[in-house]
Amino acid sequence: MLENYRYLYVEDDAMSRDVMELIMETIVVTDKYTIFDSSTNFEARLAELSGIPDIIALTASVMNAQIKQLKDAGFDGAIGKPLNVETLPTLLERILTGEAIWAIS
Repeated sequence: MLENYRYLYVEDDAMSRDVMELIMETIVVTDKYTIFDSSTNFEARLAELSGIPDIIALTASVMNAQIKQLKDAGFDGAIGKPLNVETLPTLLERILTGEAIWAIS
């Protein structure tokens, strides 16, 4: 199921981008992803992509105030860092099927 979606990951840390690329290809098993190295001109760059139905934050900022900001901004879920690669595919599936997942612990 996860291979039917397109993914966008925005990350300013080069090592984290490399890790996410590995995760997408070996754990999520898809090559349908785009990685932005910054949020500069984010809205314009996002407008160039299609087929991104849900917005999920992957964040190290897991305080209640940040989660409220993400919800207010329209995010459909949040997954806290560090990632658990064993549970990531299940969390993504649940979010992509419409469940609100705020896995921040």
